[in-house]
Amino acid sequence: MFRFILKFFSFSAFSILLHILWLPKTGLAQVNQSVTLLNELTIGTHQSDWIQWNPRIRSTTKTSLFGFEWIADVSLSAGVLLHDETGSQAFTKHSVRERISIKELSIEKRWVAIDLKVGMLNIQWGLQADGPTSQFFGRADLSEFTMTDEEDLPLGQPALQSLFYLGQNQLEFLLTPYPYPSPLPERGSKWDFITEPEQANIDWNPKRPPWGINQLQFAIRFGYKEALTWQAEAIVGRWAGSFPVFGFELTETTPQLLFTLKERYTPDWVAGASFEWLPSSQWIVRSDHIFRFNRQHLQLPFTRKEALESFSIPFLASSLIPQLLNSPNDHLAKGLQSSHTLSAERIFSGWTFTAGVALTAYTNLNERTLRKSNRNSVLFSARKFAFRDRLQLNLNSQWNLDPFDIRIHPSSTWQSQDRWAITAGVQVFGGEEPEPLFPDLSYYTFRESGFAYIRFILFAL
Repeated sequence: MFRFILKFFSFSAFSILLHILWLPKTGLAQVNQSVTLLNELTIGTHQSDWIQWNPRIRSTTKTSLFGFEWIADVSLSAGVLLHDETGSQAFTKHSVRERISIKELSIEKRWVAIDLKVGMLNIQWGLQADGPTSQFFGRADLSEFTMTDEEDLPLGQPALQSLFYLGQNQLEFLLTPYPYPSPLPERGSKWDFITEPEQANIDWNPKRPPWGINQLQFAIRFGYKEALTWQAEAIVGRWAGSFPVFGFELTETTPQLLFTLKERYTPDWVAGASFEWLPSSQWIVRSDHIFRFNRQHLQLPFTRKEALESFSIPFLASSLIPQLLNSPNDHLAKGLQSSHTLSAERIFSGWTFTAGVALTAYTNLNERTLRKSNRNSVLFSARKFAFRDRLQLNLNSQWNLDPFDIRIHPSSTWQSQDRWAITAGVQVFGGEEPEPLFPDLSYYTFRESGFAYIRFILFAL
């Protein structure tokens, strides 16, 4: 543990020194730089049987040089997980990870009515920061998604972006050579969202999709911003997103069934719209919609009821195996998927309350699709600043329906004169146990992974 602490602080000091020495000594460039050092300690709250230490350094540099704007936003993070396997509070090192994350690494050229940007771009479309449009077109670090601060989730992806100013309105073109996957949780980790049935094993080795002309992604966005009390965006394109569709193949039948998951990143036609309305100075209403016209999803060669009964009837399970072996296309079918959110934000007595609903709908659900119904959610958050904005209180929560599961995240932050900040919070997960073949993320899976944390941030530059 001491070596990791020494390594982290040595790297932090070296980074700050490098930034100071790199500052231009002439007037050829204008440089805006910031270095943020973060130390976070997390303790499991279910049985207090694990502790995780996460140091991170984030460096952001914006430079205007030779008529171009250069942006480099890079984060270096590490994680040390200590686990108490005996219940005697004797923690031993369980796993260690180190990772470099590129938030943005780009070059931008601006003219009077045109902006052109290329590189690893942080793409955030839509008028809701956490809406379906932003999640679909953006890329995020999902490896420890519940433990990562929301501001640190977005990542860059290779893209070319051109923006045209039409008065107060905007027309934007986006082009990427291929879908760039988001980092997903490691198999067997506390945040692994893939659960294995008792009667089978699941093998999954994440792979980047091969490049090809059919992997090319592009999208066009028009933003109407002339009105004083409302604005709107419309999007159309061919896009796959950075989160895969999982197909599967039965690769072994003895001594136990082995299913191999296959990631699919297949661009298909999409359309979307976002709206924001300000009926008064105290209210903001937003809605966000995205339509995927050939979205792939899992479909079995037999009914969902037969699959569930096979878990308790071995003879029935053996009769279904030949159908699994002979099914083509990794058991995937296509159909329309649409995602929608509607939220209202209200300022009252110094608090900002946001409440909303989310719906993901599918058009061709039947008795053979692994998914049996649409997915509905209720969202609620509250935020308050006090003591001249030095203290920030936050509450974020999400309730998913059918089956019911929940995530609650209260936290508080104290910031001192833009030099340092300290945050403490708790994350709680729970709900009803879903069916064995439930295809969506369920917070019930993490019911024993709730945690409390304390985070110290130093704004070094």
